[in-house]
Parts: sequence; C-alpha cells; structure tokens
Amino acid sequence: MERLIQHFAGWVLYPLGDLIGQIIMDDVNPIRYIAVMIAGGIIYRFEIPRWFHFLDSFRLSVDTELRYPILKRLVHEDETGLRFNWLGKTLGAALYFNPLWIARHLFFIKVATLITPGMNWYSDVDFIAVLITALKSGTISFFTNLPIALIGNYLIQERMNLRYRFVGSAVLTTVLNAKYAIEFVLFSKM
Repeated sequence: MERLIQHFAGWVLYPLGDLIGQIIMDDVNPIRYIAVMIAGGIIYRFEIPRWFHFLDSFRLSVDTELRYPILKRLVHEDETGLRFNWLGKTLGAALYFNPLWIARHLFFIKVATLITPGMNWYSDVDFIAVLITALKSGTISFFTNLPIALIGNYLIQERMNLRYRFVGSAVLTTVLNAKYAIEFVLFSKM
C-alpha cells in the first residue's frame, strides 16, 4: 500500500500542481504535464522519501554537539542518541527544497515547453539562458515560499507518520508547484 501511495504522489500529485498553475495562467501544455509527471514519478518519488528518512534517522554524537553549540537548538536526546528535533527536521526539509532544487524543477518545465516538431536542439535552444532564468526564478521562489514551506514542513515532519510524509510533501508541493508555474512565467518576463 505504501508503494502505491508513493506512486500516486509522484505520478499524479506533483504534476497536478503544475497543471493547476498552467490552467490559472491559461497556458496548458500536455508535453509539460508529461515532463513534470515523469520528474515526479521517476526522480522525486525516490529522492524525497529518502531525504525524509534521513532526517528521521540521523544521529549526532555528543562530541559533535559540544563542538558546535548551535546544534543544541536543532536536536533532542532520546534512547537512540541525539536526533533532530522539530526545528531540525523542519529546517532540513525546507532547505532540501532549496533554490537549486526549484531551479531544476523549473528547468524541466522550460525544456518541456521548448519541444516543437522539427526543432534543432543545438541551434534553437539557448540552454545557458534557460538555466540562468531557472536559477533566478528558483531563488526568488524559494524565498517567497519560505513562510509556507516552513509551516507545511513542520506539519509534515512532526504530525505525519514517516511512511506518509512523501504524500504530505506532495500535497504541499502541489500547492507550491502551482505557485512555481505562475512565478516562472512572471519572473521570466523580468
């Protein structure tokens, strides 16, 4: 059942957010939808649950905590040692979806929208310009999303069972993907 839920989250929920953004912007592109579906089903479905498992299972030594006193705010002690507390897991989840992660997602979207019959990938596409635009949009999106992402990731990391966190993340990302889709169009014009 857990695998079915992860498949659903990766193949359906992730592209759904982008589709909602496309509908809001009145610019629906089936190739773009398929590209986001493939990214969600093949890449995100594997990497995101592994990151959440890492946040849940990572342990620090007492020596490390003593050397870096700031870590005291991010960990708590239980029977297995020092592990991330709610703040450590929330920040870890929010920082995972950093400007580079968002830029990669936006890069997939932009490349998918460039596909046309008979196009020449070498002369018709300026990949450097696409990459710079994706990085710029990803950075702006990261900072504008931070308040929503911190609250959403707190709820996901602290209130959901580990096996359902990917679905929670997919729901949060569905909302954010709609926002990314709109921001990509808006920030591309700047």
